[in-house]
Amino acid sequence: MTNILHFSDFTPGIKSYTPELGERKPMCKMEARLCRYGRHYYLDTAETLKGRGIEFIEKLTSDRLSIHGAYKTGWNKYRVTSRAFEMLKDRYPIRMEMLLD
Repeated sequence: MTNILHFSDFTPGIKSYTPELGERKPMCKMEARLCRYGRHYYLDTAETLKGRGIEFIEKLTSDRLSIHGAYKTGWNKYRVTSRAFEMLKDRYPIRMEMLLD
């Protein structure tokens, strides 16, 4: 199966998808999840991020990832405030998984 590149995957902004509806996962180098109480976001990325409101948590290793997340080996995990996330989404394409309840 060949991969089809979509130009929209490389433009800055949030690229959301819903796997339960069979939507494809955008090919972004940054993934975001909203924390439980909605005060900040967790970002997984191959990029090195610095700035106000961005806190480095850890470098992801293969022993802490599942088989489905193995592609993130070597990526960095960050905790980002809502304000910093607003600035990052204007500069980078960010993938977000939206699950149905």
